[in-house]
Amino acid sequence: MLPKQLSNDVCSLNPDGDRLALSCIMQVSQSGEVIDHKIIESVINIKQKFNYYEVQNLLDAGESEMLNIAAELTLVLEKNRRARGEVAFDVPEPKIILDEKTGKIKDVIAYPHYLSHRVIESFMVLCNETVAKRFCDLGAPFVYRIHEKPDPMKVARFVETLKPFGVVHKINPEYATGHAYSAMLDGLAPEIKPIVSSLALRSMQKAKYLENCVGHFGLGAPYYCHFTSPIRRYPDLVIHRIIKLFLNGKLNSHKINELKEFVVDASEQSSKTELAATEAEREVDNLKRAEFMYDKIGERFSGYISGIQDFGVFVYLPNTVEGLVKIDNMPADKYTFNEKQMLLVGTKRTWRMGDKLDVLVAGVNLARRQVEFSAAE
Repeated sequence: MLPKQLSNDVCSLNPDGDRLALSCIMQVSQSGEVIDHKIIESVINIKQKFNYYEVQNLLDAGESEMLNIAAELTLVLEKNRRARGEVAFDVPEPKIILDEKTGKIKDVIAYPHYLSHRVIESFMVLCNETVAKRFCDLGAPFVYRIHEKPDPMKVARFVETLKPFGVVHKINPEYATGHAYSAMLDGLAPEIKPIVSSLALRSMQKAKYLENCVGHFGLGAPYYCHFTSPIRRYPDLVIHRIIKLFLNGKLNSHKINELKEFVVDASEQSSKTELAATEAEREVDNLKRAEFMYDKIGERFSGYISGIQDFGVFVYLPNTVEGLVKIDNMPADKYTFNEKQMLLVGTKRTWRMGDKLDVLVAGVNLARRQVEFSAAE
């Protein structure tokens, strides 16, 4: 049995500890369709806090009827999104584990993605779509989260990179679809899926904010915005203000004209700052991974070739660390770089993307946040 109503809330603390919120309450059918919804100002009184791991333990035990129903609905929503063309990329994020006593990096692992994560993600996505459609239909000034269709030239280059992997696909660069991308990703071997997913992601346009609702290619969604968020982002705040004006009957013609210019500026500013934040996050992750490998000089790891250049190959480890093996540190041979087919051709062996390669940590440059390997063979 699926729930009749879902509530997704974005909130902030008031001095009394309760949470002032905008809530989107959705009535959802057995097939995962939103039958009805309402957006209201509300107060949330939190009775119990959980983290993802605790929720996952409850799901595994099957002791919570509410969570069991939520998980059941999640599977329905995921199936619906895949059917309409959502692309489910498998690009693991690094989880930095610190020593509680020293504060030093204890380990770096691929961040686990549990069903409990997927429950929250699915409900948030459904809420964001519902709110975006509501205000698109109203024609009110708004800030949407958009993801445009891939550029044909980028897709064509990506398709070329698939050849060394021997990947079977039906991706048409001139008319790339989410279904074609998903079918390709679903057919990959687990060990190369993160590598190919990362390459596929680079072939896409960057998601951004826009005052016009043009859809979200990656989600296969015609309507999308950031109404709900784990953190308070500026585009979230912008639409909360607009929604509150609407709910309180203050979205008059004068205010609408004023907001039309404002949402253009807000969208542009949000997109710019997101790019800066993403780059900063990437640099921090690279630094922390390099710090983790700093005292691993000489240790052996097993990985897969994720990139090939005329100067060497990049090797990706299961813990998300990626490093360079220079030509001189590859197994002794005379190599020629085949740029078109992305091959490193030797007299003894030809190396391809996705090939397994055991490596030794040869060096770490913390200033450049780079790890260097040497082949262990």
